[in-house]
Amino acid sequence: MIGRFHEFSVHAPDLLASLAFYERLGWERWLGPTFVVDVGGGWRRSEDEDAGVMVLRPAGSPVSDLT
Repeated sequence: MIGRFHEFSVHAPDLLASLAFYERLGWERWLGPTFVVDVGGGWRRSEDEDAGVMVLRPAGSPVSDLT
């Protein structure tokens, strides 16, 4: 599903298998806290998403901390 901010998400019944699959393709786990923007434009913590967010760095992008 493509979200309001052009994020992409899919249902993964086996989270660990999904994480391992994407890690083999070069994706990295986001280690920091996650937030969502609510309808009013405010930021709200989304602890349920903390374990499942992954980041794919574009080639040549600077190395940054993922926390």
